[in-house]
Amino acid sequence: FIISYFAYSTEKDSIMIISQDISLIKLQENIYIIKSYKTLEKWGKVDANGMLLVDKNDLVLINTPWDNNQTKVLCDYIEKKFKKKIKSLIVTHSHDDCMGGFKEILKRKIKSYTLDKTKNLAKKMGIEGFNITFTDSLNLDLNNFLLQIYYPGPGHTIDNTIVWLKNQKILYAGCLVKELSSSSLGNITEADLDAYPKTLENLINKYKNANLVIPGHGKWGGIELIEHTLD
Repeated sequence: FIISYFAYSTEKDSIMIISQDISLIKLQENIYIIKSYKTLEKWGKVDANGMLLVDKNDLVLINTPWDNNQTKVLCDYIEKKFKKKIKSLIVTHSHDDCMGGFKEILKRKIKSYTLDKTKNLAKKMGIEGFNITFTDSLNLDLNNFLLQIYYPGPGHTIDNTIVWLKNQKILYAGCLVKELSSSSLGNITEADLDAYPKTLENLINKYKNANLVIPGHGKWGGIELIEHTLD
């Protein structure tokens, strides 16, 4: 696993093993992939990609790991390592690989952002407490980052959103987009397959100058990941 990521990544990348099922992979200065794992009955051992942004005075998470225990281990580790508190969490849809650790986030009183659709779906599952919601897009102007959280339309789920790092031209596309080695759309139990192609085309047109595209699972790459998913 480690060898394959070093081969794929840039020379600036490094990998920090936090636990048996969580690691932190440096993409570039102040930007990390959070890689967490869970064994699922249908799919076996599955990885999930979240992100960590190290801002000037605090830390920002894009999605939690799979569960509350993993999220606690991650939060303890990064707050100690970077000597900063986690200020914000962005949740990009309502599945466990995005918000499975949300109760730990609530316990730590971390401010949370999500789409109104995601908030409503979470409420049906008995999960409440999101601080800020939006219907289409939300811009966050941090010290080191300009972020846009955007809803491109239904696809993997009816509520899948993306996060655009404007200055770095990095697109966190999440589970809406598949890695190049993927030969299927994966979990489509809550997918809108009729709308999916149009949503992907919207994503390509809006962020065609992306330098890096991060899928919800597997390896990241360029705009070709979105085109591969569309194919």
